Amino acid sequence: MVQDKLVLKEGEWFERYCEKLFMSCGFKTKRDPHAYVEVKGVTHKFDVIATLNGKTVFVECKDIQDSPKQAIDAFVGKLKDVDGCFDSAVFMIAQTFNGDDYAEYRDYAHRHGVLFFNADELEELWTKVLKFDSKEDLKKFAEKTFAPEKHKSFFKWLWKHI
Repeated sequence: MVQDKLVLKEGEWFERYCEKLFMSCGFKTKRDPHAYVEVKGVTHKFDVIATLNGKTVFVECKDIQDSPKQAIDAFVGKLKDVDGCFDSAVFMIAQTFNGDDYAEYRDYAHRHGVLFFNADELEELWTKVLKFDSKEDLKKFAEKTFAPEKHKSFFKWLWKHI
């Protein structure tokens, strides 16, 4: 047995954490090495691909301490290449920010059509998810949170104007 195979790749713990959140909400998920999308000869890997009620969410999970702007830009670039293959895009980061920094990064992601969740929000989401008694109510909450109908129409508008 090769010891390297026993060591998780950098950031994998956070990908598993985020995937588990989607799975707990009733999403079917794919994660590396199965989370690849190919469109017109261009292939991209996504950290998590989650599907619920026919809606597909592409998720980027980052465990970084620096500004997430470059990572958001890279994610948006991948999304443009596979436009039409997803209903929503979510950027999750294992970091908290002070008020001004948080608003800056959240607004930056939203301007690019990406939902943004930091570590504090992920904890809040877990708290809400664990309180649901009904799987149907949980799925409705998850769909509204991660794949809102208005988000899909926003993407269509956004891609026309970029």
